[in-house]
Amino acid sequence: MYILEDKEYFEEEFGIDIPLVIPKKALEEAYLSDIDITVKEGVYNFVNEQQQIFFDKKNVTSYGYVIVDIEVQ
Repeated sequence: MYILEDKEYFEEEFGIDIPLVIPKKALEEAYLSDIDITVKEGVYNFVNEQQQIFFDKKNVTSYGYVIVDIEVQ
């Protein structure tokens, strides 16, 4: 998961208490409308690294990212 907003402060670790279902509209915008994705609960580490990513047919700035455990259906 990429963070697309510049925040002055972001936790190095954060937890997801219950499974997080990615909304269908977000999946459609990422051209993944044929699947369901759920982010599993757990504690994840934030990587504070600014970079350019290709999203929504254009390059945008990511202000960090988190590698999460997902379930695909």
